[in-house]
Amino acid sequence: MHAVEFNSVAKDIANEITVGAGDVESIILRILNDRLSNVICMQIQIDDWIFIPKSMKAIRVPVYGAAYNAIADITFTAEKTAFISGLMTKNDEFSRSDRRAFKKLFEQLGVDAITWQRMRDCKPRDVAVDLAS
Repeated sequence: MHAVEFNSVAKDIANEITVGAGDVESIILRILNDRLSNVICMQIQIDDWIFIPKSMKAIRVPVYGAAYNAIADITFTAEKTAFISGLMTKNDEFSRSDRRAFKKLFEQLGVDAITWQRMRDCKPRDVAVDLAS
């Protein structure tokens, strides 16, 4: 959270405590929830601008800055769908552990479905996974 935004949150919390709008814990949770809801729905509004993250690059590496051994480009749609493209691994397969990491990310971002293309027998095959259910 940016320092200016943090100061604004702190002021809102102090004001609500002063007017007796509930217990401290519920006030803090409610205000943080309100502020973070824009991030969860992948929209951030600052002044007259709304920023909508549309893509992300993922790298598989134990420590940032080291050489990575897998890469993926992820594009998000307005329908809460993520499309994984350019998924490449250096020496090994995209493992079950890798899939779990991606699923955790998409759940945290509120993504309902994932699609990607997979090569099988030298032929592309579309794969779709529904996370909403």
